[in-house]
Amino acid sequence: MAGTVTRRRVAVLGALDQEGLDGCGKSTQIGLLHESLQAAGQAALLVREPGGTTLGEEVRELLLKHPAEREPITPECELLLFAASRAQAHVG
Repeated sequence: MAGTVTRRRVAVLGALDQEGLDGCGKSTQIGLLHESLQAAGQAALLVREPGGTTLGEEVRELLLKHPAEREPITPECELLLFAASRAQAHVG
């Protein structure tokens, strides 16, 4: 029909990865960005890797607190632990 306007909602999907040294304020900055997006009415999901699930948080603790001087975690093991955490986050 002439003169008919069709309006559609368009979902914009994106991902933001924040990198930086320990203690430099990454969590603070990404938290502020998340709050700003939500305040602007934008849907935003905040996740961390590894983490985000009970199992993922346990993997995170293992990676952060494992005594490397006793038995270093091999790069292959670290890769598989990250993969396990990510796979668990996608369940359900």
